[in-house]
Formats: sequence, C-alpha cells, structure tokens
Amino acid sequence: MRLDRYRNFHKNGIYHIYNRGNNKNNIFLDKIDYVFYLIELRKCLKKYDVALLGYCLMPNHIHLEARQNSEVSLSKCIGDLHTKYSSYCNKKYNKIGHLFQGRFKTKEAKSEAQILELVFLYPY
Repeated sequence: MRLDRYRNFHKNGIYHIYNRGNNKNNIFLDKIDYVFYLIELRKCLKKYDVALLGYCLMPNHIHLEARQNSEVSLSKCIGDLHTKYSSYCNKKYNKIGHLFQGRFKTKEAKSEAQILELVFLYPY
C-alpha cells in the first residue's frame, strides 16, 4: 500500500498543489479551457471553503497555492475540480481516459518562509 495515497490535510494548512497532463500532454488546448478551469476552481473553492493564494496554469500542468479553511479535506475540493475538468475535456475533445497523470501532488508550507519559497522559488 502506498502511504502517499492517504494525505493528512488539516484546517488552516497551506499547500502547494500541482499536477500535469497524462504522458506530459497539454491539459489546456485553447483559452476557453483555461476559463472553464478557473470558473470551476472558483466554485469548488467556495463549496469547500478553501482560500486560493495564487495559481499558475500552464499548457500541460497546474500549480495552486491554497489554504484549507475548514475541516473538509482539500482532497475533496481538488478531486471535484479535476473530475469536472476531465469530464469537460473528454466530452469537448471526444476522448476517453485520464487527463491528468495520476493524483495531484502537494507540499505543505509550515512557515512563512516556506510559503514564500513555494510561491516564488519552488523549482519546477
């Protein structure tokens, strides 16, 4: 059993969230795709009480900086978002299968210095 599969998110935790397209393929193919992702992101943030501190959407990957404001796990927010976005893309582009390369990954910031490092200096 892989231990990283069960994440321990907590209230007021600040996390760097990232993922990329399956086989390093692009996940955003036109401007409307970015807009759809951002609209769904906003809905999920509100639904799950998550604060977005920053984001970067690249053609083949995403980076989000977020704070979990409630006891509801951040996994529910990002899982819901990526499921909706994957369904949208599969329908729009007449594809099947995975859009993202596995589950999203996270790094928790445990100090102000780590928050700044994740936002500005994280080596992608």
